[in-house]
Amino acid sequence: MSLLRPSPASAVKKLTREQEVLRQFMMDFQSRLWFTYRKDLARIEPSFYTCDSGWGCMMRTGQSLLAQAFVQVLLGREWRAHYPQTQYSRRRYIEILDWFVDDPEHPYSIHRIAKAGLALDKRIGEWFGPSTVAHAFQRLSQRHEDCPLSIMVPMDGAVRVSSTMQAATRGAGGLEGSTAMAWKPVLLLIPARFGLDKLTERYVHNLKQLFRMPQFMGIAGGRPGRSLYFVASQGDELFYYDPHFVKPRATPEELGTCPVPSFHCSVVRSQEIIELDPSMLLGFLILSHDDLWDLQTRLGRDMEKSYPLITIQDDLAKMNNDSKRMSRTYATTSVPTPTPAPTPMTADNGSGRSSQVHPNQAHTSQDNSGRTEAATAKESHRQVEVPHRDGSEAHVPSQQGGGSPGAKSEQQQHREETPPSSSSDTGFDIDDAFSIKSFDSEDDEDDDDFGGSDEL
Repeated sequence: MSLLRPSPASAVKKLTREQEVLRQFMMDFQSRLWFTYRKDLARIEPSFYTCDSGWGCMMRTGQSLLAQAFVQVLLGREWRAHYPQTQYSRRRYIEILDWFVDDPEHPYSIHRIAKAGLALDKRIGEWFGPSTVAHAFQRLSQRHEDCPLSIMVPMDGAVRVSSTMQAATRGAGGLEGSTAMAWKPVLLLIPARFGLDKLTERYVHNLKQLFRMPQFMGIAGGRPGRSLYFVASQGDELFYYDPHFVKPRATPEELGTCPVPSFHCSVVRSQEIIELDPSMLLGFLILSHDDLWDLQTRLGRDMEKSYPLITIQDDLAKMNNDSKRMSRTYATTSVPTPTPAPTPMTADNGSGRSSQVHPNQAHTSQDNSGRTEAATAKESHRQVEVPHRDGSEAHVPSQQGGGSPGAKSEQQQHREETPPSSSSDTGFDIDDAFSIKSFDSEDDEDDDDFGGSDEL
């Protein structure tokens, strides 16, 4: 399947609504960065491995999830590889891809991830689990000076508001008490297990609901010992990227282009959600303070509460309430001044007065009235819904805009110049039939490399 490209506006009548929505889905799917096994690499020291085939699939799906978060922060959720690139978008695209190049000097290369695993009791060449990959990326991001986001790894599915805000404001150099708080995007990587040997069916509804949330970055998981990167749902099916294809090491000439064909996939594969391995890695990108409250609202409103996937603990509100309660108690308590024994010279000196303490409570007040507004505003987020043969729709988490608050004017200009992913006055020539090509990865095991099928 070739990459779909825009055509003159005169062709607009050729597309039905269903075709236009499917075109949007395919452009979104094809634009995401896709990482697979690579061979002929520099030696992954201290081992002698020069290829990660057979043991690096969880690292590769983790790379795909992290790269999508970088793209969304630096280029925006609506960025597509199909349109002519501005100077800014081309530079940012090459920069993001360069961070993942499989070379020991690059921050998120397979070499760096494997070495980070040594500190987590994983040998090079040993398969990583979701928790190991999450902590490895967290450590690597802390050493990456130009990292555009902060990575948190909440355990037991519990996300604390205070910790999230601390990570966002510390990374942005802001002050927690500031009213105009600077915010650095936060990527939540949450290792989770929803069952023992197989996925507990009661979790299925909530897992599908995640793909309707604009903050959700997807699932790195899949089948037992075989990690895949899931990015969209349709009925009981999940659409994914498969890293189990061995490709040659990317050359400098190849990496200087935009887009790079071998890092994009145009074949959509699917798997029944019930076949998921119960151990997985969930990703959520929090772009702003409002994003955090919106995620909390959606989790409380849209999820079945008997089988929660994650919880957001508003410990900040609890601390503020405790602080207010202490301040009120302190404010209404008189501090008596000891009365000295009277003497003939000082009998009427007024020493029996008591002073009242009136502490300033401004720093403990918290105005939470904006939460409802923020949650309402987030309802405007568009979701890509792809019609299916049985009438169901595919859900891809989508955000309008999508950059971090306070971005540079160059980034804002890039977004203004970037054509929207959907437009009523733009036509498209479609080379393929309007159906999603779906293959089970086990049906084409002998295809080590997509080759020409993935050419942009």
